[in-house]
Amino acid sequence: MRVKEAVLPSPAETYPTRSLTGYKVWRFAAGQETNPASWISLTPQLITPLTFTDTGWSGLANGNYRWAVKAVYTGGIESVGSFSNVLLKEVVTGMISGVVRQSNNQPIPGATVTAGTFTATTNNSGAYVLIVPTGTYTVTASKVNYQTATVNDVVVNANQTTTVNFTLIPGSGSDDEVIPATITALTGNYPNPFNPSTTISYSIKDPTAVQIVIYNVKGQKIRTLVNQNQTNGKYNVVWNGKDDKNQPVGSGVYYYRMTAGSYISSKKMLLVE
Repeated sequence: MRVKEAVLPSPAETYPTRSLTGYKVWRFAAGQETNPASWISLTPQLITPLTFTDTGWSGLANGNYRWAVKAVYTGGIESVGSFSNVLLKEVVTGMISGVVRQSNNQPIPGATVTAGTFTATTNNSGAYVLIVPTGTYTVTASKVNYQTATVNDVVVNANQTTTVNFTLIPGSGSDDEVIPATITALTGNYPNPFNPSTTISYSIKDPTAVQIVIYNVKGQKIRTLVNQNQTNGKYNVVWNGKDDKNQPVGSGVYYYRMTAGSYISSKKMLLVE
């Protein structure tokens, strides 16, 4: 969703004996051109630039909109309004859905799943649904007494459902707390075998640059899951069985490699259909 910036149309009238003091701008639903009482004033104070940014555009409901501009002259005399072209506001949405489970495959009700500013809570079956505008999201699942898990680069397409499942591991008693770690280690992944997603767990003792990369059996890089500096703590990251182009990969054996400072470790996992 973008803030709209439009070039203001020229006022329909001028007053050569008066001085121009500025402009007023309104927004209204298309079809309300003859009903000024329904117009929304966007300029509490007169403006003088010939362009105007409507900062409220992103929060509008879907629909057709127009803008009106009037020149204001000395004495408060206003010109007849001139109207912009009609602009369509349409937010196209898709869905993110899935299940949040424990490592023993039992559902976790009451978990919070977030994608950007959108939030859902899992039901008694551990299921959730998020309806979001199309785009790419970082999706996070969390609950008190469990370690938070995150899936990056989740793509939502128009009128389609993207499945993101989570396995939460018991741990922190706070959604935002990072559990202290005494060693740097790649713990493993669960479930394994898996379909369509698995949670990789690891710990960082000293702050350092961390990278976790997935490879196929030919040694070709499939997906970079983590590539950032991280501080002391225990972490989880979810692989959703997709490559760096967000395309599903085939079933088979894959390797994930963790590099953190001088620490390097690799483990094997199996994606099954």
